[in-house]
Amino acid sequence: MLRSPDNSISPTSALVRQHALILEACSKIERRADPGVILKETAEAAGFVNVVEYRLPVPLGGWAKDPTYKEIGRLNWHALYDGLEAITMRPLTGVLGWSVEEVKILLADVKKELFDKSIHAEYTLYVHTSFCFLLSDFSS
Repeated sequence: MLRSPDNSISPTSALVRQHALILEACSKIERRADPGVILKETAEAAGFVNVVEYRLPVPLGGWAKDPTYKEIGRLNWHALYDGLEAITMRPLTGVLGWSVEEVKILLADVKKELFDKSIHAEYTLYVHTSFCFLLSDFSS
C-alpha cells in the first residue's frame, strides 16, 4: 500500500506501521483498505470485458521532480495529515483494542515522519477502464 521508490522509508517506520495496522484491522473485520488491488478481477467477474488496469504513482509530499506529481503529492500529504487521526483511531481502538493514548503516541511519530523531507513515500492509484454490455443491448 505504501512504498518508497528510493527506499528512503524504513520498513520499521511509524508511517509504515500505521498503514500496516489499518490493513490488519480491516482484514479482521473482513474489509479491504486497499480495494484497488482486486478491482480488475472484480470487474471481470461482474461481466466487464477488455478491462485495462493502469497503476499510477501517487507521491506523499512534494518531493517528486515532475511539477504535476509534486502538486499531487502536496495535496495527498494534506489529505493524509488532516485526516490522520480520523482514519486511524477507530480501526486501532475499535478493532485492535488499542487505547486512545497509544494511538496518539503512534500518530505523533507518524506526523514527525510526514514532515521529514528525506522520506519519499508513495501509494499506487489503480485506474481501470473497460466496457460492459449485453448482446441484447444491440438487438432492435
